[in-house]
Amino acid sequence: MGGPTFTLEELAGRLSARLVGDPGVRISGLGSLASAGPGDISHLSSTSYRRFLGDTRAAAVILREGDLGLWDGAALVVANPYLAFARVSQLFARLPELAE
Repeated sequence: MGGPTFTLEELAGRLSARLVGDPGVRISGLGSLASAGPGDISHLSSTSYRRFLGDTRAAAVILREGDLGLWDGAALVVANPYLAFARVSQLFARLPELAE
């Protein structure tokens, strides 16, 4: 059984984030800027990781307003990308199934 998926619009609503790009983009996982692929969301929380932004394959990136000009894809703009990514990661956390 597949894991949860969310539209970018749904995630923006949960985070009170400003959405940039296609609200219908489907997000089905998480990844670092270096490892994210199509369907994944990533985040730019530190200036030391900006060098990975241009090469990421993430479907969307969570970032600050000041970093938006460095990215031309779908984004969720927030004041604290690290905290927002932590909140998104909780949505994708899989709880262990209970034995009957």
